[in-house]
Amino acid sequence: GAARAPAHERGGAVVTLVDAAGAAGQGEGSPLAGHSPETLDDVVAALEATRGLFLGKTLDDPRRYLLSERVRALPGAARFALETAVLDLAARRRGQPLRGLLSPVARDEVAASAYVGAALDAGTLTAARAAAGAGFGAVKVKLSGAPEVYARELDALRALREALPRE
Repeated sequence: GAARAPAHERGGAVVTLVDAAGAAGQGEGSPLAGHSPETLDDVVAALEATRGLFLGKTLDDPRRYLLSERVRALPGAARFALETAVLDLAARRRGQPLRGLLSPVARDEVAASAYVGAALDAGTLTAARAAAGAGFGAVKVKLSGAPEVYARELDALRALREALPRE
């Protein structure tokens, strides 16, 4: 969710492509209600409409499918689900993780940040300290975007920065 509108539930559609040898690639499309132009129902309908594009096909050249007009015309979340499933299947066929297909220098691990709340929330500092104690080197803090509280949010971010350990 956004700083002032937490999301307690988010739906998504999972696509699984399975080849004749049993290798499977998965992708997911999860539009964010109120922010994405499409709904989950739109995503599901778009994915169901593309079944014929993949059924019985070998997917020997994944780019052909990813660049096809039918896939490129899909709503964003549906297109992402199919693109991810096709690329995941291609990577699994090669016996490598998807990150290796996308980049020959992809790392096995990457640093992650912890979401700790909105800048002006009472519990944000406590959550940030807990995240730092759990080993997170960075935290994510949401800003409201409201001009009337911008200066207060910046002050809160400065105080948060000063309160957290430096690496």
